[in-house]
Amino acid sequence: MKKKNIRLFFGIILVYALTGCASVIQPGYKGMMWKPWGKGLKTEKVYDDGLVWKWPWTRVLKYNVQWKSYQIKVPLLTADELHVTITVSVIMRPNPDDLPPLELEIGRKYYDNVVKPEFFTITRSIFANYTHKDMTVQGPQIEKNILAELKNRLKGKHIQFDNITLDHIMYS
Repeated sequence: MKKKNIRLFFGIILVYALTGCASVIQPGYKGMMWKPWGKGLKTEKVYDDGLVWKWPWTRVLKYNVQWKSYQIKVPLLTADELHVTITVSVIMRPNPDDLPPLELEIGRKYYDNVVKPEFFTITRSIFANYTHKDMTVQGPQIEKNILAELKNRLKGKHIQFDNITLDHIMYS
C-alpha cells in the first residue's frame, strides 16, 4: 500500500511537470520567455508559433501580431462650429521584430496607453479644420492626413499602422 502511494505521488508530480513544461503559441502570435526567478524578460529570442519548451515556473508572453482594427467615437467641433460625432477606425499591429522593446517600454496595453490618446487628439485636430460639408467630400484626404500624423507622432513606439477609415459621421 505504501509503495502504491509513493508511485501515485511521483506520477502526479511527473504529469504536473510535463504539462507545465510546454506552452503553445497559436498562429498569428509570437512569444517571449519571462523568467521571474532569473533575468526577467529574455529579449534575445522571439518565438514563432508552435510549441515552446520551458520550466514550469516560467511564462511565455504571447503577442497577437495580426492586423487588428480599433474603433473610436470622437465628438468634435467643425470649422463652421457644428457639433459632430464621428466614428473612425485604425488598422494596426505591434511590429513583430520589435516585441521585446515594446514589452519593456510600453507593455501589452499599447493601444490603450499610447495609441488611443494620440489617435483621438489627432482626429479632433484634423477634423476641426474642415466644415461639415467638406467632411464627406474630403474624407479620403482626411484619412491620409490622420494616418501620416499618427505615424509621425508614434515613430519609434514599435507599432505598425496600415490604414485609417472614416466609418460614420453623426451630425447634431
